[in-house]
Amino acid sequence: FLPSSIAMPAEPEHGQNEVWANPPLNVRVVNHYFEQVAVDCFDGIITEEGIFDKRDLEKIVGGKSYHSALVSKLAELGKQSQGNPGIF
Repeated sequence: FLPSSIAMPAEPEHGQNEVWANPPLNVRVVNHYFEQVAVDCFDGIITEEGIFDKRDLEKIVGGKSYHSALVSKLAELGKQSQGNPGIF
């Protein structure tokens, strides 16, 4: 879960044949492996530690420490993606 100051790079489209080998004419298949979804769309978050209400996210994420290389990379991605909204 990233702060709004960090924008993820665009998810590339993958082959339509993974979803539908022969779609009808005028049907465009879009195949993304991941999508960015606002936390407001969630009712809860399922983790290895249990199911959490979305209002508990800040407590969950805020209490964790992250490797410095990850923090640096996220900051770098955020600078490259200025102007794009973050996930949350």
